[in-house]
Amino acid sequence: MALVNDQPTARWGLGLGTGVAAACLLLPVLVPGGSGLLSPLLPLPVLFFLARRGRQLGGAIVRNAVLVALGVGALLGSLAELAVSFLFLPLGMLLYQAGQAGRSVSRTLFEGALLLAVLWLAMAGVFAAATGQNPYIRLLEVVDQELEAGYTAFTEAGELPPEMVAAMAQARDRLQVVLPRLLPAILAASLLVTVFANLVLGNWLLGRGQPAGAPWPPFTRWRLPEGLIWLLIAGGSLVILPHPELATVGHNLLVVTGVLYFLQGLAVAGFLLGRWRLPRPVKIVIYLVLLVEAYGMLLFAALGVIDVWADFRNRSRPDQPAF
Repeated sequence: MALVNDQPTARWGLGLGTGVAAACLLLPVLVPGGSGLLSPLLPLPVLFFLARRGRQLGGAIVRNAVLVALGVGALLGSLAELAVSFLFLPLGMLLYQAGQAGRSVSRTLFEGALLLAVLWLAMAGVFAAATGQNPYIRLLEVVDQELEAGYTAFTEAGELPPEMVAAMAQARDRLQVVLPRLLPAILAASLLVTVFANLVLGNWLLGRGQPAGAPWPPFTRWRLPEGLIWLLIAGGSLVILPHPELATVGHNLLVVTGVLYFLQGLAVAGFLLGRWRLPRPVKIVIYLVLLVEAYGMLLFAALGVIDVWADFRNRSRPDQPAF
């Protein structure tokens, strides 16, 4: 489905669009602690202005906004931080092109994750050349330091029973062994979640008040390619093998595919809750309870896997297109 491009009006010209877009791009450095939370969402203003204002005017707005934001970032002394955040901007262009070309969500999801991976690998190469350090090794060191700092903060916060301190030390030691092995999968999953969040939010944003402007059908209709289940099965098979290296590969496959089926499980749950016509506050409470519970994410992932065979949504509403 192609995106709908509105004609520019006198009230929404290049200057106003540039100001709004620049304000959005500056949020990661203006909001305290916003870099980690807001930077991954910077593709949204790019997608919005390209989709609503067209390639020519929207492209000019995005270009000018980037220049304005970089200038303000230089004045604030946040140029380096802002430049790193801007690595997410090409994802907005990819989402716009995917919507124009009518590509499926699954294809766009994987293409977007690949784009981000290439950009971050390029940044890692620049970091390695500039500092002489291996960024992956440095990341492992930071993770280890954070685990140690967290353990110290908890143990020094007050009088804790010796058995609790021993249990926390054991958990810390276990994480220091497990996290380095699963770090590739954690990084890959974070890229997929970032792209998916921009897909869902961008689709909702463009469809507000203008359903024809949404490039994809609703989130609740999305489903993964059926063949992906074999990656999950392969990961589970490798885990049970006695070979440690193959087991590590299996665990990484399980983490990545598990996150994908967790997202599909959310879509299935959203469809079922909508079919039961529950009030929105009740839906929010159900989501929060399941996500906060220790096994909530596993339940959503299991629901996503079961949907491969049960096909809850198409069985219930065969007349609706898949997301």
